[in-house]
Amino acid sequence: MEQKKLSIIVPVYNVEGFVKRCLDSIFSQNIPESEFEVIVINDGSYDSSMSIVNDFLDLFNNIKVINQENQGLSAARNIGLINSIGNFVWFIDSDDHIEINCINQIISIIEIYRTDIIVFNYCRVKLNGEVDSIFNKINREFIISGIDCLLLYGAGTAWQHIYSKSFLVQNNLLFKINFLHEDGEFNIRCKSLANNVYLCPKFFYKYTINRKDSIKSKITLKNLFDLLEYSVSCDEFIKEKKFGNHINKVIYSQVILAVTSAIYESRFLSSNEWELFKNEIKNKRSLLLKMYLGSEFIKHKIIGVLFFLFSLSFIEFFRFYILVRNRYSFNLIRLKLNI
Repeated sequence: MEQKKLSIIVPVYNVEGFVKRCLDSIFSQNIPESEFEVIVINDGSYDSSMSIVNDFLDLFNNIKVINQENQGLSAARNIGLINSIGNFVWFIDSDDHIEINCINQIISIIEIYRTDIIVFNYCRVKLNGEVDSIFNKINREFIISGIDCLLLYGAGTAWQHIYSKSFLVQNNLLFKINFLHEDGEFNIRCKSLANNVYLCPKFFYKYTINRKDSIKSKITLKNLFDLLEYSVSCDEFIKEKKFGNHINKVIYSQVILAVTSAIYESRFLSSNEWELFKNEIKNKRSLLLKMYLGSEFIKHKIIGVLFFLFSLSFIEFFRFYILVRNRYSFNLIRLKLNI
């Protein structure tokens, strides 16, 4: 089977209003079809999404469809990865789109640098395509280690990264199933193991905001429990890989970002859900305390000490504190975790 330079994996689930724009952007490229492939994973769609996708099957030879019963985004991405034949893979959400003629630039980067991961800037766009905001923290091109990338730029989303398939396969890196914050958890593992990451200052991706039916637009107890679950998943990962102290500290810091975000978003919970959420924190108290005290940052250690001394009463205060503070400054954390 002919090897491709890039595999683009697009999970599709009831996105009839967006998938044409997504695929139009992918195929509006100044590069031969032989250079890349597009794998659409039909994750049990029951609207007209696949009828739209089938129109592209009639027009292009480098697109294929894999059908499965609805299993969620992580399972769809994993199936796409397993069936891909590209040297590098890019996970694109079907309600978003990419810059015209960006694939040629990406393939050039792949051929020149051959790093484990590529990271780039992106725009957040409204439903009408108007730019809402930009992520432009990368202001020049350079190569750093994966753990330094995690420390400086956070975990980020899957679609903001392009991964070497051999790197993912060799390290058995797949998305966690039935987990609502799969991107951040996945990227913590990826960047902890990556030898090198190419940082690209260009804008390749347009992320659609304000989709009312998007998973990320709904704050539920499951949503927040999964943010707390970062602590368990990452602790197991650290024990398995036996990292040194520095890498452990960076991972702990990323887990704390997720936990802090969960506490902040808990303002949307009902009183009964808030009690359940507090109990979940209590159940993970020892593990969370270890991560706060073991973090790279002094402020996390201070919070850990207060958490140890005052337990759940401190969580009550901490939630109030970040609610007030984040009138001004919390958008940064939400942007990092893409929620």
